[in-house]
Amino acid sequence: MVACLAVTTIFATCGKSSSNDDEGSGGNGGKGKIDAELLGSWFVGDVTGLYYDAVTGRYTGEVAGGGTLRTFKNDGTCTWFSIVGITSEVVRTFSTAKYSAENGVIKTTNEVLETSYDKGKTWTKSNITGMTSYYLVVGTYLYWSEDYQPTTEKYQTQFRK
Repeated sequence: MVACLAVTTIFATCGKSSSNDDEGSGGNGGKGKIDAELLGSWFVGDVTGLYYDAVTGRYTGEVAGGGTLRTFKNDGTCTWFSIVGITSEVVRTFSTAKYSAENGVIKTTNEVLETSYDKGKTWTKSNITGMTSYYLVVGTYLYWSEDYQPTTEKYQTQFRK
């Protein structure tokens, strides 16, 4: 019997916040706030063989493992790149959205999700109206949950800067 393990990795990259660290253009038509603690590069999981293609703006390569990259920018935009594998690569997803984040709550709007089942050769687009998630930043760790306000003991995903 062969055991399979699926691993999820999450990354994010962002610029510096504006001169007023807790406010930005936000993802709600420029009306939302941006939590400066959320800005930065976040990682969880284990993935090798992945590199950034500056021409396409995506991560590509022959991948071992699994992962997700999340990018939060101070202009109120964010991106997600994910690879999920079970002994071999199964699916890649890439999405862009507008967001606002404050007091541990992040809201996304106007999300466009692209999915590939052939290692990024072809992509299918779909639109997502928006979503609410919850986060907690503690030093270089980002605790993330889709269902509840996370604590360092209770969370769904833990990212590392």
